[in-house]
Amino acid sequence: MIENIKISIVIPVYNCEDKLNRCIESVLNQSYCNFEIIIVDDGSIDNSYNICLKLQEKDTRIHLFHQKNKGASAARNYGLSKVEGDYVMFIDADDFIEFDMLTTFIDAVKETNADYIMTSFYIDKYGVDGKFISTKHALIRERLITSNDQIPGSIIDLIESERINAPWGKLIKSSIIKEFNLKMPEHIILQEDLFFNIKVLSYVNVILVIDKPKYHY
Repeated sequence: MIENIKISIVIPVYNCEDKLNRCIESVLNQSYCNFEIIIVDDGSIDNSYNICLKLQEKDTRIHLFHQKNKGASAARNYGLSKVEGDYVMFIDADDFIEFDMLTTFIDAVKETNADYIMTSFYIDKYGVDGKFISTKHALIRERLITSNDQIPGSIIDLIESERINAPWGKLIKSSIIKEFNLKMPEHIILQEDLFFNIKVLSYVNVILVIDKPKYHY
């Protein structure tokens, strides 16, 4: 049943003590509750790990791991190795999500059985003092792609606008990542996220793009 679909949310953490609570609370407060949060602390030297420990005590759906500093890609890969859900998504520790993002994803899965779903997002601007200034909706054109051979010609605008580059804001069927052992490239630091997404897309058949901003970048 659709209600039994479990989402694994991988959050790499590195020195984000001032944003962590907002990020993780935005997940814990979701309208859809069948999820696990996989936090990978990438050798933080601030109070991030202790904050994560306290959050873990608050909710059994939080699973906390720690590694020496190896970079965001390595942290995400470690998180992927711990995934138990049917679908996986990424969130950056200094971002947060709308309360109904997971519900939006689950409704889309129910309607289309998509392997890969992405939503539009908000670009939030803050001042040097950390105070919120403004937000902007990063628009995308909605579409449903139902065969792998249609993908290259159907996502050119998403690549050119860099809407598809980031790992976050997507829901990916976990079985595809596991079957083909898909990982973030840890040896490059430029466009590694796009590399991963393109690799994933080479194995999916159904892609749904939704112009509903549910992620705050």
